[in-house]
Amino acid sequence: MKKLWILNLMLCCSLLGNAQGIQFETGTWDEVVKKAQKENKMIYLDVYASWCGPCKMMAAKIFPLKEAGDKYNALFVNYKIDAEVGEGIDIAKKYGVNAYPTNLYIHPHTQEVIYLALGATLDVADFNKRADIAMAEFSDPLNWEGYEAKFKSGERNQEFLRKFLEKSIRLEKNNDEVLSEYISQYLPKGNLGDRELRFLLEYTKTIDNKAFPILTAQKDKLNSALAGNMTIANWYIGLSEGTVKKAIETKNEKLLEQYAQLLKVYNPRASEAGLMYSLRKQYYLGLRDKEKFQQARFDEANYLATRPSKFYEEQDQLQFEEIKADLKKRLLAHGMSEDLIELSLVESVKANPAYRKNYSATVANALNEISWMIYQNKDKYASTMEKALQWSEKSVQLTEELPDLWPMCADTYAHLLYVNGKKDEAIAIQEKAVRMVQQTDEDMYNELNEELEKMKTGSLEK
Repeated sequence: MKKLWILNLMLCCSLLGNAQGIQFETGTWDEVVKKAQKENKMIYLDVYASWCGPCKMMAAKIFPLKEAGDKYNALFVNYKIDAEVGEGIDIAKKYGVNAYPTNLYIHPHTQEVIYLALGATLDVADFNKRADIAMAEFSDPLNWEGYEAKFKSGERNQEFLRKFLEKSIRLEKNNDEVLSEYISQYLPKGNLGDRELRFLLEYTKTIDNKAFPILTAQKDKLNSALAGNMTIANWYIGLSEGTVKKAIETKNEKLLEQYAQLLKVYNPRASEAGLMYSLRKQYYLGLRDKEKFQQARFDEANYLATRPSKFYEEQDQLQFEEIKADLKKRLLAHGMSEDLIELSLVESVKANPAYRKNYSATVANALNEISWMIYQNKDKYASTMEKALQWSEKSVQLTEELPDLWPMCADTYAHLLYVNGKKDEAIAIQEKAVRMVQQTDEDMYNELNEELEKMKTGSLEK
């Protein structure tokens, strides 16, 4: 039984009419290359697989949009390939594609990859941002390795350092050394104005550089320098990805722990919600340390399973407000009026009650997943079975108001109860799960009912 449940927060709007989206070429790869060379345009190559859900979602939700078509048709020769069929097999192999979807932006003359974006996005602004990054890279005569070589050779020209920093943001590369050098060479000492603060905020992506202490020393000024609805708290969260990535690259666990301590100061809510457990999992996964990764998963489960009900209520409400704000932002981007937006929000929440329990659902999913893993490997994790039962019970409690998720969590709980000698309680929980899906999901009903019969006859593997 599939134990991973994903909460998709998507809003489907019929605002597009017959808008013209991306026009994809239908000829051969050689024909596409020749056309790109003739027009001196990059090739936008969407590499997909027929079984890939996110690929299908991008094809349905992004490619037909006028906003996407306006940009991509003007800038690129667009082409898509199934990486497992015909000519697509060799093309995917040539570019080393092994995950889907992969978006490649390819130089028309050298056929080298200028920019690569991995994974799907259902936000057209994010999708168009990929095009902007690719165009910026296309117009830059120096690649990343070229910038690194010049920097190592002692190049410290201000314009060069600025361009190096810009490139680091586009390519999501670590820029701590370059940023620190820029500060030493060109930033005034003492208190900084909004312009200098905005510059540092834009290019600071970890806590391990000269910019971070400067910014935190002047945190009273940061709110005016931060753009839009950005706050110091979510700016600090934005440093987590770069900091963890650098900790992995340098194998510096102390940097991760330093971030954990600062998180309590700059975003106590995220600290309380258990963000550091996720970051530690990411860190050990990056190091391929299976033992410590598994222990980090257990530590996270123990933490989340012991949080009180009030904590989950507060986190759910906070995330609900964020979800509504995000939905409103998307509708505004489509030009919808305020009155229609409010109506759409009401209908969206009515159609998706899980919006009100998003944090609880996310935690329940994580607890359910690890509990089922323990059940499937009960001999290996015999000493953890009692804990897994507690984690699973918490997932059931958290999903009491989520009928789409509760039966799966209950099924895991019932199996753990059964192997822990609580057969009658296991059967009662499983019977309830079966009843809940009887009229709504035939496949799940058959699966859960089959497991129920095994419990009743004593044939469920112990």
